[in-house]
Amino acid sequence: MINCSHMIHFDHIFNDPEGQSYIKRIGALKPNGSKKSQAELNNSNTLDTGDHEEFGQLLAALKKKAGPQVNYLSGCCGTDIRHFKETIKHLKKM
Repeated sequence: MINCSHMIHFDHIFNDPEGQSYIKRIGALKPNGSKKSQAELNNSNTLDTGDHEEFGQLLAALKKKAGPQVNYLSGCCGTDIRHFKETIKHLKKM
């Protein structure tokens, strides 16, 4: 499982030929809605929800790249129903 980090912080492994062996071991993706780093989030007084449309597009794309072994998609810090509606919308297009 990859969780509690926005996809921009880990999506490079999906594009790296050396990362392909790791990808097949991923069963779940549970990213944050915010692009902020862990340090920025820890020091923030407000919850950053990020861009739900971009979140859905990116999560659906990573699911497609990862393959069928990923059987759990969710969200972590800053995500809500808007993020999941966008994810479902983009998954249906694939």
